[in-house]
Amino acid sequence: MLQYFRLKRHLHHRLIPLLELALPVLLLLPAALHPAESKKRVVPIGRPPGFTEAKENAEVRRKAKEAERLVPPPGAEALPQPSLPQVHIGFAGLDFPDSDLTDDSGGSVPPDTHLAASPTHIVEVVNSTVAYFNKSSGANLFLSDLSVFFESVGAGNFVFDPVVAYDELEGRFIIGAVDVDFDVETAHLLYAVSNTSNPLEGFSEMHRIDVKEFGLNVGENVWGDFPKLGWNADAHVFTLNMFGFTSENFDHVSIITIDKSTVLDADPATLTSFHVDRNSTHFTMVPAIMHGSVNGDPMWFVEEAEYAGGNAIRVTRMTNVTSPAPTFIDTELTVEPYSIPPNATQPGTGSKKIDTNDARMLNAEWRNNRLVASQAVGLPTDGEAHARWYEFNTAEPSPTVTQQGTVDIGAGIHTYYPSVAIAANGDVGMTFMQSSPSEFMSMYATGRSQLNTAGTMQAPLLAKAGERSYTAFDCDPGLVCRAGDYSGIVVDPSIVVDPSFTNTFCAANEYATSASSNNWGTWVACFSITVHDLAVVKITAPKTVRAASLVTKPVKVQIQNRSDHSESIEAADLGDGVGTGLVRLTVSAADDDGEGCNDAVVALNDAKNGKLFAKGPKVLKPKQKLTIHYVVTYDCAGPLKKNKADTSAGDYSYVATVHHDVLDGNADTHAADDVCPHDAPAEQHDPNPPPKGVPDKGCGAKKADGTFGDPVLTDVVN
Repeated sequence: MLQYFRLKRHLHHRLIPLLELALPVLLLLPAALHPAESKKRVVPIGRPPGFTEAKENAEVRRKAKEAERLVPPPGAEALPQPSLPQVHIGFAGLDFPDSDLTDDSGGSVPPDTHLAASPTHIVEVVNSTVAYFNKSSGANLFLSDLSVFFESVGAGNFVFDPVVAYDELEGRFIIGAVDVDFDVETAHLLYAVSNTSNPLEGFSEMHRIDVKEFGLNVGENVWGDFPKLGWNADAHVFTLNMFGFTSENFDHVSIITIDKSTVLDADPATLTSFHVDRNSTHFTMVPAIMHGSVNGDPMWFVEEAEYAGGNAIRVTRMTNVTSPAPTFIDTELTVEPYSIPPNATQPGTGSKKIDTNDARMLNAEWRNNRLVASQAVGLPTDGEAHARWYEFNTAEPSPTVTQQGTVDIGAGIHTYYPSVAIAANGDVGMTFMQSSPSEFMSMYATGRSQLNTAGTMQAPLLAKAGERSYTAFDCDPGLVCRAGDYSGIVVDPSIVVDPSFTNTFCAANEYATSASSNNWGTWVACFSITVHDLAVVKITAPKTVRAASLVTKPVKVQIQNRSDHSESIEAADLGDGVGTGLVRLTVSAADDDGEGCNDAVVALNDAKNGKLFAKGPKVLKPKQKLTIHYVVTYDCAGPLKKNKADTSAGDYSYVATVHHDVLDGNADTHAADDVCPHDAPAEQHDPNPPPKGVPDKGCGAKKADGTFGDPVLTDVVN
C-alpha cells in the first residue's frame, strides 16, 4: 500500500489525468508482472493549481519554436568560450544505486542533489542518502540511508527532499529532510547539526520536529514538502510548502526557525524552535544563506511573486527572527518576463523528455547586502528551458534589482536546475544541468567576476558530460522523466589565497550515467572564476640620450601573466602599440629646463616583435613574462649639457598600460598593476596567480625604500 501511495502521489502531483485513471487497473495486475517496480520509490513534489496548464502551454511553445528552426548539429551548440571557470577538484558523487541502501526502498527518483563544504570535507545528500567525502581526494568516507542516519530520533522509512548547508560562522554542518507517513498522517522535519566542521565527529544535536498542522484553507491536516534551508547569525531557517493529506491541494508556506544558541550548547534537550505560517499567496519561499551576518540581522527570502510566471520576484525581509511573532516586509520587484520552463530534450530515438519542473525559486545567498537567487524559466522568445539568476541590493530603504541574467546557449539547448552562490570577493558562481537533441543530460559550471558585463556569466564549462539518454522507472508510462529537483553550490571555505580573492566554489549536480536505466549520477566539482590579470612589470628606457635635435632609441616594456590560465597572444593583438593593442606606451615631454622638448614619437619595433610570433601565437603561461619592443624618437630643440647637480633631470616620462580586453573582451580583474609606474602593494605581494601569487615590488624607477613606483625618466643632453 505504501509503495502504491508513493506512486499515486507522484503521478497526482505531476497531474497526468489519464494515468491517474489507469492506475487502479495497473495495480490489479499481479506483482510478479512488475516485481522491480514494486520496490521503487518516487519522492513527491507538490505543485499548486495551474501547473498542468502552464506546462502544457510551455510544451506548445517549445514545439512551435522547434518547428521554426533546424536542430543544431552535434558540437554546434556551444558558443565560443574565450574565458572559462577552472575546475580544481572533480569526482563522482552519489548515484542511483546509492539511493537503495535499505531493503524496502529500491532506489529514488529524482535525486534532489545538494551539498555543503567545510575546509576539509564535502557532505552530499540525495534521496534518501547522506555521504561524506574527503574534499582533496574525493574518497567516500561515510554513507548512510537518511532513515538510518536519523534513527535515534524516530525517523520513519519515507525520508525525502534532503538539504544540507555549512554554517561557517559556527563551523557546523546542517542536514534537514522531510519525514512523512501518509497512512497515519504524520509529518516531521528532521534536523541535525554536526559537532564540529568534521562530519565524522558526529551529530549529537539531532531532532524530529512535528510540522503537521490543520490547514489554513483546505479544512484538513497538511504535510510539508520541498524544504529549503537558510541561516543567519541567530538562526537556522527552514521553509515548507504545505499540502493537504487527502485533497493534496496546496495550502500555505510554513517557516520553521531554530534558535542557533540552543543547538550549539551540546545539550539536545534545550532546542528552541518557532513555527510561523504565511498564507497561500506565498509558495516556495527560499531562505538565504547569509554569509557574514551579525546578531540581530534580518532573514531574507526570495520567491516568485506569481506562481509559474510573470515579470516580478518577491523579496522578503524577516525581522525578530527568533521569536514567535516575527515581522515580514514583502517587496515585489520587476524582472524580465518569464513563464514555466518547457521540458528538456535529449538524444535517443523514443527517449522521453526531462522534467524541468516549474519556475519556483531554487536557492538564495546573501553577502554584504548582495542577495543572489536562481530559478529555471521559459521565455516568450524561444522554446527552451533556461537557467536564470538574479542579484538584489538589500540595503535600506528597500530592496532593488541590481542585475539579472538568463543562460541562453543556443537554439534547441535546454539549461535547468541551477543554483548560485556569492564569494567573499564578490564573484558569483553557478551550476546547472544541460541537454539538447545532441547532448546527454550533463553538468555545467559558470560564474562572473564583478568586472564582467552586468547580467552576464562567463562561458559555461562542462564539468561532467552525460553518457547516455536518461531513463528511469518513472519514465514509463509517464510522459517525461523526473530529474533534479534542485542542485547545490557553495563557496569553498578552504581554498583561500587572499581575502580579496576567495572566489572558489564547490557544486554538485546531476548527469546521465552509462547505466542502461535508472541512470542518474551526481558529480562534485570545485571551480574558481577565471582570473584575468596581465601586469606591467618593467619599462626599460635610456636614462640619458645625447642629441642635438631628433634621435631614436629602443625602449622595452615587460608584462607578466598573473592569470590562473595561459593566455594566447597573436601578432595582431599588439595593434599600433600606442592608441590600440595589448600593450600601449606613451612618452611625454617633462621638460623643466627650457630645452623645448616635444612629446616623443612612439612606434612598435616590428622587426624584433616579429621574432616573438615567428612560429605563430605566443602562449604565455601563468607567471611567464613577455617583452614588447618599441622605438622612440625624442625631439628637444635646445638640449642642455649634462648637469650632475640637477636633481630633477628628466626631459621625458614614460607610461605603459596593458589591456587584457584586447585578447578576449574580458576586463582585467586586478587593475592596480595594469599601469606602470605603480607602487608596490603594502605586503609587496600580488595574490595572483592562484594559489600562491607572486612577489610585487611595484613598477617604475627605484625608490629610496627599495621598491619601485617612481617615474621612469630620460634626460636629453647636448
